[in-house]
Amino acid sequence: MQDQHGSVLEESANFAIYTNLPPGIYTLFISHCTEQAFISTSRLDLIVTKDNTWIYLPAFILYLLLLSSAAVYVITVNRMRSRYKIHTMRSEWTKRLHTDLGGDLLGVSGRITMAQQELRRLIFSTQNNLAKAQIILHGIERKLRFIFDLIDPNKNSLQTVLNDVHWHAQECFALKGIQLDYQNDLPENDLVKIDLARIEKLGLILKELINNCYKHANASLFVMHIQRIRKGIRIHIQDNGQGFDLAAKLNEPDQTNGQSNGGRIGLKSLFSLAKDGLMDFEMHTTVGNGVVVTMFLPEM
Repeated sequence: MQDQHGSVLEESANFAIYTNLPPGIYTLFISHCTEQAFISTSRLDLIVTKDNTWIYLPAFILYLLLLSSAAVYVITVNRMRSRYKIHTMRSEWTKRLHTDLGGDLLGVSGRITMAQQELRRLIFSTQNNLAKAQIILHGIERKLRFIFDLIDPNKNSLQTVLNDVHWHAQECFALKGIQLDYQNDLPENDLVKIDLARIEKLGLILKELINNCYKHANASLFVMHIQRIRKGIRIHIQDNGQGFDLAAKLNEPDQTNGQSNGGRIGLKSLFSLAKDGLMDFEMHTTVGNGVVVTMFLPEM
């Protein structure tokens, strides 16, 4: 049967079950009687509350999120440790190579100096050969230092390449009395987001332009200005040499057949290197008006 709330009352010898009761306080009166007479009445107060087991679901989800965050943190820390170990190992090997080879080259250079002092009374050609050998060793030492600085993760690779280009220009132009106007406005510690492969191609282009001016331009002035603009590097190069017909030179065949005046493979390689290095490269020249080159190397 049902009570006044619509709940179902199931009769049993020892218990009764109510369903669909709203939350609240209920008073239950229990009467004990027989068919002949009323015996007694008992009172029982009942408190009915809502089922709040749903609150454990958000707690369980939060627990899963915490476990996921801990796992991500552990994986990230392990990766950072691996990168730091590789970085440290590269730096240590660079320093070790620099110290070992630098010490050996310094020892060789010192012994040559001692030999020069002892052989001053020998013929001039012997002293001249020793001097040339020492110059070669100094060049090897400089090139090795350039390679170490280039691969050292603690060094600025772009500035290393630009410094090497500057040194190359000084050496070449000093032999022909060409005035060099070199300006590098990049801060020494400014880390530009340009990968090493593109930096290497930039160095090859700049050295090829220097070589072309040194060998063919008959110039008395070479200008190279480097500055940072629009999240990239802008380089302006100009000389006051004799210039040339750019279109005609680019259309000359590459096969020289042993003749020094055929083809311009070096000139064509400038545009190819610039394209591979994702650079903007513009060259303007006419006969008698020198050469002007503008380059832009964007960060990536």
